[in-house]
Amino acid sequence: MARWGLVLPALASGAVLVVVGAIAGAPSAESPPRGRAVVVDSASCAGGGFDVVDVDAGGTVTRARLDGCGHAAGQTVDVVVPVGPDGVVQAASTVPDGSSATRLWVALLGLSGVAGGFLAHRLRPRPQATSSADAA
Repeated sequence: MARWGLVLPALASGAVLVVVGAIAGAPSAESPPRGRAVVVDSASCAGGGFDVVDVDAGGTVTRARLDGCGHAAGQTVDVVVPVGPDGVVQAASTVPDGSSATRLWVALLGLSGVAGGFLAHRLRPRPQATSSADAA
């Protein structure tokens, strides 16, 4: 029965942490808003240039620089909107969609459970060994 004296509080603490983490805003798997861009002017990749694109975000067309090069003029590219303060947009394929953050959160949660179980195992009371001299 003494073994459960440490395991049950550890399990209860882990459950409370899971609930608090979920309520406090665990990472969501939502992807950033995306739009379509049409390449207007292609830049050479040799000079580290940026392609110029027309970004269509909800019916509003904005001219911006694409954080990339070598696209053909007239090519359609999925981009992350809104346009950044420096007038540069990123291709949507280069931006993580949040699912990797969720997997990391779940992995860390599992690791903390294993660490809690190991701690409970190490702190459990152990029976005291008796020497043969004490028995006589």
